[in-house]
Amino acid sequence: MKIIFQEKQSVKLPWVRAFVVFLAFLAWLFLILQIILDIKFGNNPAPDFVIIIVFILVGLGLPCLMFSANLKTTITEEKIILKYYPFLIKEIKRDKIIKVRATDYQPIKKYGGWGIRTNFKNTRAYTTDGHRGVIITLKNGSNILIGSRKAKNLVRALK
Repeated sequence: MKIIFQEKQSVKLPWVRAFVVFLAFLAWLFLILQIILDIKFGNNPAPDFVIIIVFILVGLGLPCLMFSANLKTTITEEKIILKYYPFLIKEIKRDKIIKVRATDYQPIKKYGGWGIRTNFKNTRAYTTDGHRGVIITLKNGSNILIGSRKAKNLVRALK
C-alpha cells in the first residue's frame, strides 16, 4: 500500500487549550481543598466521591484526551484513511469519490465547532482546528469535509 499523502493534526487553538487547563485546575483545586485539606464549600457540599469522580474525569481525563487527540489523514492509491484518535477510524474507497475541492469553512457557524460533526446539508466534518479543508463528494450524494493545513496538497493527492 503506497502512501501518496499523509497529514497529522492536533488541536492547536490556544483558547481551547487554556479552557481545558482552567477546568483541570479547578478540579485539582477542589480535590486538594475538599479531600486533602478537608475544606468544604457552601451549605450543601458535594460528597467526596463526587469530587473524586469529577477530578478523574475533568482533572486527569479531559487534559489527557485534549493533548492526545489527533486527526491523521492518509491517502493511498486505493483509499482515504481517517484516524481521529482515540475516537474512530474511517476508510473511504477512492472509487466512491466523484468530486474533490479545497475550501474555506466556518467551523462554528457551519458545524457547531471542531471535531467530528455533521451539519444539516448532509456533510460530515472531521476537523481539529482552523478553517481550511477539503470537501469530498461521494457517489451516494453525501459530503465529507476533512480539515487540513495542507488542503491544496490533499486535493492534488486525491486527483
